[in-house]
Amino acid sequence: MSGDTLPPLALVAAEATAEGLAVAWDDGRHFVFHPLWLRERAPDGQTLDPRTGQRLLEAAFLPIDLAVTDAERSGDDRLQIAFSDGHVAAFDAWTLRGALAPADDAAGDPAPRQWDAATPDGPPRRPLDRLAANPADLLALLDDVAVWGYGLVTGAPAEKNGIRAFTDLIGSIRLTNWGGVEDVKYAADAFDLTLTNRALEPHVDNPYRLAPIGYVVLHCLENSAPGGDSTVVDGFAVADRLAREDPDAHRALSEQPVLFRYQDDDAVLENVRPLIDRGPDGRLRSIAWSNRTEFVAPASPAALQRYYAARQRFARLLYDDAMTVTFKLAPGDIAVFDNFRVLHGRRAFEAGGAGRRHLRQAYLDRDMVASRRAVLRRRLATATAAAAN
Repeated sequence: MSGDTLPPLALVAAEATAEGLAVAWDDGRHFVFHPLWLRERAPDGQTLDPRTGQRLLEAAFLPIDLAVTDAERSGDDRLQIAFSDGHVAAFDAWTLRGALAPADDAAGDPAPRQWDAATPDGPPRRPLDRLAANPADLLALLDDVAVWGYGLVTGAPAEKNGIRAFTDLIGSIRLTNWGGVEDVKYAADAFDLTLTNRALEPHVDNPYRLAPIGYVVLHCLENSAPGGDSTVVDGFAVADRLAREDPDAHRALSEQPVLFRYQDDDAVLENVRPLIDRGPDGRLRSIAWSNRTEFVAPASPAALQRYYAARQRFARLLYDDAMTVTFKLAPGDIAVFDNFRVLHGRRAFEAGGAGRRHLRQAYLDRDMVASRRAVLRRRLATATAAAAN
């Protein structure tokens, strides 16, 4: 977290202790930084490469009994730290405080906002030409996805590879066994239910991959067939609701391993994961829901009875119209879904008539999107600081 995103805090005290560097701020926060943790991050040319920030010394061979021998304040937010190996380095107190922030906050992302069908607002539709011309607008779109779990774009070329006009603003698309950009349209000899005209239940894409899909990008070329509205459900909102209303069901879906599997003539893809995944800090990390590919692992009848009851309770919430937002994509529209959080689907549509429904689909990895957001935020902060001077 950079200093311009932190509240105005003052460094109260910093001193060397037997455990390391004890630091206190005026909001009451105290923390002791381990000597090795500090030493391997020393912001100098002997420790870190000035250009890349990558470590130059072999940190694993630093003295295991390294100690902080002295700490002196230099100005309001600088600390001169001396180590028992003789190294001296200057640390920024804001940087140390930022390291204590949760990962999402440290990246500068806005806080996620949960929603359901009654939520009065949502992400705005952002014109593609503005995203391409103005980095602040592109960052705003990526922030929409961070807040809402999805974002909407208008004005993309309604042509075969028009989706690339958007994805190229972010970075490389994810290649899978199906290629890069694929059709989502009715086919009489469909090999996947996505290529039929039936309604698609709320789902995340490809939970059977060991490296799951980060973001789904859908681009509308034509949507004149009756029906075919897009649906989205905030999986995090549903998981938290389940935790409140039925804690045992939530625990069952968090604990029971589930096999997700896909196979065809050229691929066998498998991954084992729970339907609801929370990190050690209790934060939701991902929702895995795909009725077409989910097969629970063998377990005792009692464990499976508990799982099946919990799964049904979860499904009733996921499929509830009160939790579902519906919209219709027009030619040139693009929808971006966080595939770890938002379940997407569609209403049934008529096939074989005068109208057609033709979308194109691509995937983006999470690190690609996170990197683009971080670079945009850094460049905009640099430009703002330069303008202020």
